[in-house]
Parts: sequence; structure tokens; C-alpha cells
Amino acid sequence: MSGRMRSTNSEWSGKWEPDCAGDSIKGVGIVRDLRFHSVTSSTDISRYWAVRIEVAESWTRSFDKYGTEKDPTSKMSSDELAKVFGKDSGVPAPPKVFDSDILPHVHPKVSGVFELWGEPERAQNARLEVGGEVSFTTRGSSIMIEKIHPTNVSSFAGMEGGEVMDAMSKVSGTGNTGKLAQDAMEGCSDGEWSD
Repeated sequence: MSGRMRSTNSEWSGKWEPDCAGDSIKGVGIVRDLRFHSVTSSTDISRYWAVRIEVAESWTRSFDKYGTEKDPTSKMSSDELAKVFGKDSGVPAPPKVFDSDILPHVHPKVSGVFELWGEPERAQNARLEVGGEVSFTTRGSSIMIEKIHPTNVSSFAGMEGGEVMDAMSKVSGTGNTGKLAQDAMEGCSDGEWSD
């Protein structure tokens, strides 16, 4: 992400708690818009990173009895995906989540385009750009992002060796760029092993 991102907001009556029940969705697509979005409820203000994606393929994740993810057996159509995200509401999000400013920019008004929301701290390391291809996973059958990352190699253009690995670990969200435990241990130095 480069430059400043714009910000939008909406209001929610009562306590805001995203419904993340159901099977997780995986998909790939092209980023069409990035911004920050706040939901003001009667109890709190929740801030999200809103990613509008033109979804090329999506499917429900399934697992075998050992917990290993199985290969997808069938892809979902845009209408099926909207039905899952919308909990059969007719819009591509649970009822009353998207306000009138968002609805004209997503499916079915703009065929195949969906908006997903993620935690803002993930935005810093995701390296997403408008027009870039991404792979995403949702939390349950919701519009909430569990994982998202670029799929094109050009996201790491101009980087070398360790820079690429560091960037990739940040994208995956598991990066720990601090010292390793063995770095602090006493013992033989590298020089003692020379012949």
C-alpha cells in the first residue's frame, strides 16, 4: 500500500459483533479498492481494513478427519458467494452491515465484486495494491478476513534474499525478526569449527 488510504464509517445500533460462524471461504481475485472503515456501535468503535475484491474463484474450505485441508471439489458462483456472506439476506454481507455508500460498489450491482474487512494491524504487512492479485481466507462464512496476501511475484520486486524472506514472513503474519534463542546460548563459536 502506498500513500494515505481514505477512511469511511458506518453506524450500528446495539453491540457490534461480526458473525463468523460457518465454514471458511477461500478465494482469489483482484483488489479493486482499499480503505479503512469504522463501525460505530452503542458500545464501541471498531476499525477495519476494507478490501474490495473482484473475486475470480472461491470455494468453501473442507477438511479430512485428520484436519488436513482437502482440495476444493467445486467453485462457487458470485451469487452463491453473496448468499453465504449475506446469510441469505439478498446483499453480500449480513443484513444492515453495509450502508448505502457500499452497496452500489459490490455484487450484484458490480458483478463478482465483494468487500471483506480485516484487522487494521494486518494492513501494514500485507503489501496489497489496487490492481494486484490476492489470495484470501475468511473467518467462518463471514466477510471478516482471516488471511490475505498477494499472489504475484512482483510484490517482492527489487528485493534480495533476506529482504524477500523477511517480507514473506510479515505477509504470513508469523514473522519474528528478533534474535533466536540459540543466538543467546553459550558454546562454540563458528571459528572453533574450522579445520
